Amino acid sequence: MKLLNVEQVSHSFGITEVLKKVNLKIKSGQVVALVGPSGCGKTTLLHLCAGLLNLTSGHISSNFESTAFMFQEPRLLPWKNAIDNIALGLKARKVAKKKIKLISTEIGLTMGLATDDLEKFPHELSGGMQQRVALARALVLQPDLLLLDEPFSALDIGLKTELYGLLIEQFIQRNAAVLMITHDLMEAVRLSDCILLMASNPGRIVKEFFLDKSISERDDSWVYQTTAELIQTKEVRNSFELTPAIST
Repeated sequence: MKLLNVEQVSHSFGITEVLKKVNLKIKSGQVVALVGPSGCGKTTLLHLCAGLLNLTSGHISSNFESTAFMFQEPRLLPWKNAIDNIALGLKARKVAKKKIKLISTEIGLTMGLATDDLEKFPHELSGGMQQRVALARALVLQPDLLLLDEPFSALDIGLKTELYGLLIEQFIQRNAAVLMITHDLMEAVRLSDCILLMASNPGRIVKEFFLDKSISERDDSWVYQTTAELIQTKEVRNSFELTPAIST
């Protein structure tokens, strides 16, 4: 079984302890969401899992064959057009040029880009189109583990919903794993099998919420109701420093 395993991970920047004894596991076919307030160390933890920061305390192991990372901002290369941005990973793998164009075009069209969009440079694309290119760039290598750092936070609700559907379709088909971070509890409820709630000072996981309804079967009514129920829990209210829930 493919597994990302995080054990007793702590991290500090200077004298500031950002994470303290964090444990989590994610396996193939599972979507895990890290939810918590700003400054609780979610991005730091994701960067440690991706190897973008040096691990100083604890242990992280993974036997996933291919990992892709998608940032909150598209981070496209401005001097390359959309299809060349999508193709970066394939070029790094030295895939044949004809195959690169075929694969990159196919995934770009799947992400809702038009053929002429693929020839445009980032400054010629809307923010939503840039996010589609970034998602296509992450998915073109067919990773079996995808790390997401709030890539949909700046998008409107319609575009979010469309990209959610594309992401779910891609990963259900391939039985891949996703570890995502978000401030948006409803987004976590819509997309994940398990929600890990984090608190601050220092960042730590204080609660696990397991969602037993299949992601593909969740409708808006279920998402709204489940989110409302989670917001009423004392752990969520304490983590986000909300006023105590009113009992009825």
